[in-house]
Amino acid sequence: MDRPTPAKGLKKFAAVITVSIALTGAGVLSAAPAVAANHCTTNYVCLYDYDNYTGLLTSRFHGAATIFNLLPEWADKAASWGNDGSYDAGLWDEPYASGACWELPTKSSGWFGTFDRDRAESWRTVNGC
Repeated sequence: MDRPTPAKGLKKFAAVITVSIALTGAGVLSAAPAVAANHCTTNYVCLYDYDNYTGLLTSRFHGAATIFNLLPEWADKAASWGNDGSYDAGLWDEPYASGACWELPTKSSGWFGTFDRDRAESWRTVNGC
């Protein structure tokens, strides 16, 4: 009988650990709850109305360098995001890429935290901030 060893148990434990990163300072990005899952389509960047990746506000194909202002019905509403594209996206809290910017790294997702949610105004899906 193959008995579990501390090394085997540690490997299994390490395999199921989800790493969460919280950046502090201006433009706080926090890891979303572990039970939530980003449902953004491959090669798209998505903005969601709620912290748990629900209430899709808008999505945009990755690689768009043009800065777009969010439509009034989407502006100042984003609480979480998902970037399933191949490029870092940038999201600003003012129209025309002005004000604070949040970098949305490729193949990642998160939520904006208590103080930065509901502030997104403009974005692009390549070249980050």
